[in-house]
Amino acid sequence: MSNPKGQHAKKAVRQATALELRIQGLSYRAIATECGVNMSTAYSDVQHALGLLDDVRREKAEQYRALELLRLDAMTLSLSAKIDLGDTKAILVAVKIMERRAKLLGLDNPQAAEASGPFKFTLDIGTLGESSEDSEAA
Repeated sequence: MSNPKGQHAKKAVRQATALELRIQGLSYRAIATECGVNMSTAYSDVQHALGLLDDVRREKAEQYRALELLRLDAMTLSLSAKIDLGDTKAILVAVKIMERRAKLLGLDNPQAAEASGPFKFTLDIGTLGESSEDSEAA
């Protein structure tokens, strides 16, 4: 039976090599030749290595987001006594913190909406076929 761990390590090294060669500008054909695989495998290796980089980037972004949220929690906590007393400045700062939290969490991103049901359209037939310049001159 083959050594799966050894094969996985070889594959990981080959994928990293394939990505490095692609970064250097080699074609997939040249990468395949260099790595001793077919072109399809060379392409797959590069794509897999790029996917791993995306995963690392995504993980780092999540860690950063979590750290920022902890910092915002600490700031909010430090303002809580003044907020309870109605301190306007503290309340405004807290609102800013809430805005930052919403932005970090993507809560204010526009949401796609679908419309259904009967629709009414009004069309001014008098301007059909005219350019905007023609209709402005009229």
